[in-house]
Amino acid sequence: MSDNIRAGYLLVIALLLAPVILSAQQFALPMNNISRMRMERAGVQLQPRLHYGAFPALTSYADLSDVVGLGPDTTAYYYKVTAKLFSEHLIEFERPGLILEIDPIFDFTYGDEVVNQISTLQNRQNLYTNTRGFAISAKVGNVVYIYTDFQETQARVPGYVDRFVDSLGVIPGNGRVKPFAEDAFDYNMANGFVGISPTKWLSFQAGHFKQFVGHGHRSLLLSDNAFNYPFAKYIIQLWEGKVQYQYSIGLHQNLRRLPQGDAPESLFQRKYMSWNYLSYKPIPSVEIGFFESVMWKSYDVVEGTQPFNPNALNPLIFVNTGVLGLSDSDNNAMVGVNFAWQLLEKLRFYAQYMRDGNEPLTDGYQLGAKYYRFLNRIDFGLEYNEAAPFAYISENSLQGYSHNNQPLAHPLGAGFKEWIGTVTYLHKRIYARGEFMTARLNRTGRDPLLTSANQSVRGAETQVQFIDLQLAYIFNPSTNMQVYGGFTDRNEQYLGDNLQNQFWYLGLRTYLHNSYRNF
Repeated sequence: MSDNIRAGYLLVIALLLAPVILSAQQFALPMNNISRMRMERAGVQLQPRLHYGAFPALTSYADLSDVVGLGPDTTAYYYKVTAKLFSEHLIEFERPGLILEIDPIFDFTYGDEVVNQISTLQNRQNLYTNTRGFAISAKVGNVVYIYTDFQETQARVPGYVDRFVDSLGVIPGNGRVKPFAEDAFDYNMANGFVGISPTKWLSFQAGHFKQFVGHGHRSLLLSDNAFNYPFAKYIIQLWEGKVQYQYSIGLHQNLRRLPQGDAPESLFQRKYMSWNYLSYKPIPSVEIGFFESVMWKSYDVVEGTQPFNPNALNPLIFVNTGVLGLSDSDNNAMVGVNFAWQLLEKLRFYAQYMRDGNEPLTDGYQLGAKYYRFLNRIDFGLEYNEAAPFAYISENSLQGYSHNNQPLAHPLGAGFKEWIGTVTYLHKRIYARGEFMTARLNRTGRDPLLTSANQSVRGAETQVQFIDLQLAYIFNPSTNMQVYGGFTDRNEQYLGDNLQNQFWYLGLRTYLHNSYRNF
């Protein structure tokens, strides 16, 4: 049974259950960086029942009335066409027991590569992205929330992204690609999940989506960097919302084929991961979370497919780690801590620590700070991330902390030290952002998480610097529909060579999901 069919069954089950469940509403907070910036400026993260360190998060625990694009728009629009362009969803349908919203997804971007010293494809035609799709949100009664979107893309990418695709067979943040024309790619992505809240203290989610655990730009525990995947989870809130507990299980895969069977194309090698997250807000300005994940063995190259391990259903945090330890040769366990403290109204500190083994060089940590609304318009961010060379890697090469050949946590995988600085300007509908990233990598190849810890070879140090400057006008905050343009400069120094990429871009898009190209 395919993943899309499974997601369809979950949707049907949720609709059948809707008439018999009687209370509480559920929506999901958006995960994209622009919407999160608006929420943090409005202080949503300080609301006592909202545990902001894990996404998707429920809006039933938050007051979004002061958040542009999520709360009510009090602006007077004299024509229906201007209301649709600047405020509303494309299609809005409301009847007793049903709210339906439909929006287009698009990204039409044109650019040019000024310098390309990385890709073997020289003298190429101009860069472009051509994305088309749709997004549908629905609330059934006061209990069930449904979300789905689909997008198809053809793109000619910058040189360093082109090398990434050649190396790993996937586009960053997406799945596998097909060749398009002579030097471009064709790829698509479908998301969807169902949420059910039978009571104020209990909710369920299931579908095909991404997750994020953290308060910063990156996460060393679990991020939305990789392609989406099937998952199921439940969330429990206790003690008037001060304590929240999540259990989730997801299906992942390595892009290596199973032995050839009767089918013309074998399935990929599967693995599944369970994770538990316990968060505590003693006061609204402080949030601390404890994380545990286990990547369970599902396939062995000698013994073939392995039976499902019932311990993956254990809902108690740290029990599996206590039984398996952090150096189990078959099941890759990891633990971590997630922390945030809003010291002042406009100043927020956050941190993470992760541990992936009992041996040295298997941990990582994050330190970051954000300052909001300087002159009521400018935000500053500074973040440091570090992961040891053997973090996220398993003795069994099939059990690395990855999905579809991409890291499930930080885009750089393991063996790096990174600084990220951002300056963001947002006033009314004008948005500008400058980002600087510098990283030192100690590894050979672009896929350390796909190898065995015993085989992983460390190589010469690589230095990467990434600068991106962007300016946009946001027509509609509900979908972040915007006209935008920018310039990117990326330098990579390896073994004395300076490999540079420079390109500019202009486009029109909706911005609903993050896409990380700063690696």
